[in-house]
Amino acid sequence: MKLPPAIVIAGRRSLPRGAADGGSRRVPDLAGTLAIAAGIGVVVLAVTKATDWGWASEATTTSLLGGLALIAVGLVRSRRHPAPALEIDLWRSRSFAISNLASLFFGAAVYAWLLVGVLFLTAVWRYSELKAGLAMSPGAVSAAIAAAITGRVVDRRGQRGAVVGGALLLAAPPQRLPAAAVFSLASITDYLDGYLARRWRVVSQFGSFCDLMADKLLVAATLIALVSIGLAPAWMVIIIVGRELVVSGLRSWAATQGVVIPAGTWGKGKTLLTLLAIAIAIVDWSRGLSFALLLAATILTLLSALEYLYQAWRISGRHPAGEH
Repeated sequence: MKLPPAIVIAGRRSLPRGAADGGSRRVPDLAGTLAIAAGIGVVVLAVTKATDWGWASEATTTSLLGGLALIAVGLVRSRRHPAPALEIDLWRSRSFAISNLASLFFGAAVYAWLLVGVLFLTAVWRYSELKAGLAMSPGAVSAAIAAAITGRVVDRRGQRGAVVGGALLLAAPPQRLPAAAVFSLASITDYLDGYLARRWRVVSQFGSFCDLMADKLLVAATLIALVSIGLAPAWMVIIIVGRELVVSGLRSWAATQGVVIPAGTWGKGKTLLTLLAIAIAIVDWSRGLSFALLLAATILTLLSALEYLYQAWRISGRHPAGEH
């Protein structure tokens, strides 16, 4: 009980005072403020006690209707009062309205998630209230640290990336995030090792072969695992993995002819899109989105296979059978 007064006193001492605008200070509509506050309180009371009273009971119905009526009275007064409890005119701003609606849905989802987490710990795992609170604390600490770091990024690059990224992370099942992070890191290192080898001039045929095989095994093993848990269609995976086998065989044959088949435009696009599709499929944000990305990757896979087959056909024309 001593904490709120301490916060108020610290705030009055530390926050800068606004410059006087010459106008008189008006106290917000007291009746409207009380009506809105009381209405919200009665609605919360009805929702929290409905399991004890019964959702169809007279007490629950009366509380819900009475609370909504009080909120309506406060909103009506806010439209007419010179110093309203709520600035209704702000809702005419499109950005203000959208941001508040987004905050409403976001808050409802997060608060429900927090409540369900505590109820699960206490009712299913039989944690005490204290133990459940301690178990939930790492999430709150992580959120505080992330907020401090994100605040600095937002100051430099804006809020859009932080909002979209945070929403996607919340939408993802938490147990899948580490798997997606490991796969993404492995995909980045596949590019990084080649870049470092070229920069340090340590490229070798054996290294190139191992790099190629590691990439193929990473993609093939992950796709097969996704099929086993129902996150990727088997026919798409057969096409993608089959293409890798065919292209590897064509490259090996071309090498025996003294020719190197470089990666084409379709092949590079296929690789990037496949890695992105796999990462999203692992997180399982949206089955429709992951299916669409995998389908696009499959189409690029077929196009790149045709590109390699055409190059192999041209090589076979320049090196007829039996000619060395």
